Order: sequence, then C-alpha cells, then structure tokens
Amino acid sequence: MLTGPLAIHFLDGQSTQLRPAWLHLENGSLRVSGEGFEKDYDLAQIAWPENMGQTVLTAHLPDGAAFQSISVAEWEAWLQSNGIRAGWVAKAQISKRWTIAAVLGFVLVVLGIWRWGIDWAADAAVILTPESVDVAVGASTLSYLDKSLLSPSKITQAERDKVQALFQEVAGAAQRKHVEGQAQTTPAQPAYTLHFRSMRFGPNAFALPGGTVVMTDEMVTLLDGAPDAMLGVLGHELGHVLHRHGMKMVYKSAAIALLSDFVLGDFSTVLATLPALLVQADYSRGAERQADQVAADLLTATGRSPAAMVVLFDRLSTHFREANGDDTERENPLGIAFSSHPSDKERIDFFKKMAAASGQ
Repeated sequence: MLTGPLAIHFLDGQSTQLRPAWLHLENGSLRVSGEGFEKDYDLAQIAWPENMGQTVLTAHLPDGAAFQSISVAEWEAWLQSNGIRAGWVAKAQISKRWTIAAVLGFVLVVLGIWRWGIDWAADAAVILTPESVDVAVGASTLSYLDKSLLSPSKITQAERDKVQALFQEVAGAAQRKHVEGQAQTTPAQPAYTLHFRSMRFGPNAFALPGGTVVMTDEMVTLLDGAPDAMLGVLGHELGHVLHRHGMKMVYKSAAIALLSDFVLGDFSTVLATLPALLVQADYSRGAERQADQVAADLLTATGRSPAAMVVLFDRLSTHFREANGDDTERENPLGIAFSSHPSDKERIDFFKKMAAASGQ
C-alpha cells in the first residue's frame, strides 16, 4: 500500500544541484520520484541520519545519490509514522551509554596491547631481526653513551688484562652453550666484545645489542680480589646478549612510544631516539632472572660456585650504604645497566640455591 509522500531535495551523485522530489514507501522499498526520474531502493540499505540538532538532514543511498530534508519536523514525523528509525550506529553516536562503552572498550584494548601485545610483538620482531641490526643498534647506543654519560677508562692495563682474561673464559663458555642450544635465542652466534668505561654513578656493567659488554672502572674496583664474582657479572651480561634482551627493549620502547604517540598524535621523533629509548628502559624482572640463570650456569660451567655472586651484592650494599647512607635506592640513570631488580635478597637466595644444586 502506497503511503503519503515526503517532499525532499534529491542529489543524483553526479552534480551538486538539488532537485525537488518525493519519497514514497511501498512493500519495504523506497521510491524517489521527481520530474523526469523515478528510482526504487531497498529500504534496509539506506543510511538514515540521526537528528542531532541539524537544520538539514541528509540520507545516503547505495548508488552514491542522496536526499535532504526540506523540513526536519516533517521528515521526523514522516519517519515516525512509517515506523522508520535510525540504525544502531547512529543511535550509538548520541547515546551516553554507547559513548562510555566505546571509551572503556578503547581503553581496554590499549591496556591489553600495552600488557600483552607489546611483549608478543617485540619477541616476534626480534626473531625476524638479523644479528647485523643488533650490532648497529649496539654501536649507536655506545656512541650515544660516550657522548653523554660515560668517560674513558682510567684503570691500569694490568687491571684490564685480568678482567679481559675472565671475559674470554666466560665468553667461550657462553658460546659453547649458545651452540649447544642451552641458552640459544637465534641461530647466529654473537661476537662478544668487552669495553671499559668510567661512570660517575658508581659500580655498574651492562650489555648492548650485538654482543658489546661495558664494564665500568667502578665495578672493577668494587670486585678487586673477587674474580669469581667478576666472572659472574660478565656472565650475567652475556645472558642479556644471548637472550637478545637489548633488542627486545628497543622494540618494546619503540612500540610503547608509538602507542603513546598514536594516542597523543605525534610520530615524528620515535625512530630517531632509539638509543635514548634503550638507555632509559629497564630490563624486566623476567629478563634479569634469565640473565642470572645464565650467570649461574656459566659459573658452574667454568668450575666456579654460583654463590660467588653473593660477594657482588654484599659489596654493592656496603658501597651504596657508605656513599648514600642507604642501599635501598641506587643512583643509576641507565636502565640497561646491572639492575637491582628483582630484589637483592631474592637474587642472593637464587644464587645460593643454584650453588647447592650444583654442589659447588
């Protein structure tokens, strides 16, 4: 049955000229008729607009054409009398409940990506990244640190030679483990290099992507007379290299920056600041535990007791207590450097447990 028509302005999609026309409803179809033309449309395919205070309402047709209201009041009355209502999308746009739900949904998606998606994406990216990229990132980061936080080493050549000999020993053991697959994360075998630097923020050591390990003069002095503990520290840093924690931090830091910039709207500086992002990012607790496990394994593999690492934590505690009056907060601007997380007590208990298990 043909219902009463509604006067509208018609746009054919080919020009901007408004043509007078009429809308008719018949058996679920919409007929648009005017002088010299008549078109039928499936009513379900028409995007009816929601009235949000506009002076003109426009409905879009599936063939690219559209029609506009002449009188919004008559338009609304005609729709109501024919039982036509705006779709759920249009309703949602003005619904407070839908708006709140959409905002909460967006927040949950962002938090989900932040909590799980970034880690998964970083792990996948590392697998796909060739070792040559690790080397390039490591070199760039060391150059950045040399210009900002590090200074040339001042320890004697004899002191360097002692640490270098320990490094060669533990690096050989690490390479063997890498080949055997006990700590393998990539098919390529890293090339390990040891660098000495001075840093005004106290004893530290850290590993950079690509196999570069940096030992500070302050750490060498701290562990003077404790070669087994020094070997354990070097083993810990090689653990970060073996598991490619540095590159994972690069990808995580970049992903977090990109996600933040997606929300805030600025991508311009993310890729240019990867060295700074790496330096400022902390290893996760899981990464530190993995590196401690490698240190314990390498100490055992070289005939030392994992309990040697207890000396490190005892001396660090004494050092920071004497320097600051409190060893609970370590002044350390490098997230990549030898960390106090997990807690020293947890790590001491771990190395004692590993020593007991190894019988050394």
